[in-house]
Amino acid sequence: AQGDLQLRLHGRWMELSTQAGAEVAVKDRTASLKLRKTFSENNTRDDLNALLRKGRSIQVFHPQGLLKLCWDIVGLCLLLNDAITIPPSLAWDVTMSSPTLGGTYVTISFWISLVFWSVDLPVNLNTAVYIKGTLQSGRRKILWFYLTSWMLFDLVLIGFD
Repeated sequence: AQGDLQLRLHGRWMELSTQAGAEVAVKDRTASLKLRKTFSENNTRDDLNALLRKGRSIQVFHPQGLLKLCWDIVGLCLLLNDAITIPPSLAWDVTMSSPTLGGTYVTISFWISLVFWSVDLPVNLNTAVYIKGTLQSGRRKILWFYLTSWMLFDLVLIGFD
């Protein structure tokens, strides 16, 4: 009886998810083709800089894409590392200047975390967001959504690091 259990999305949710996925796929495909055509003709670094100066920017990340998934998994691992290593380092006074293996590990963990969370801010500013069930990839909408959600927390986190 348990093998017959099937879960399905409500019809409206299925419709919204397929519409959003199709819109993003079409936009990504056309922008990618334009970018490839431009770079196939002249593929120098100066051309990339000229394109960026003209107002064209690198595409935003899809919030459910592989890159963002891997990025979030690395962030989760860093959070778990901090949750495990910070209490013992505070309890036994292991500092970054300690000439021990623990001190070296704390130093390496600190720098990796600092670099990751510093780069996380621009990654979040370049990740599309869902607003009322619709995927939004406009830079202003992403910025506004990020400003009203996690940006303050991220800035405080980077400041404390």
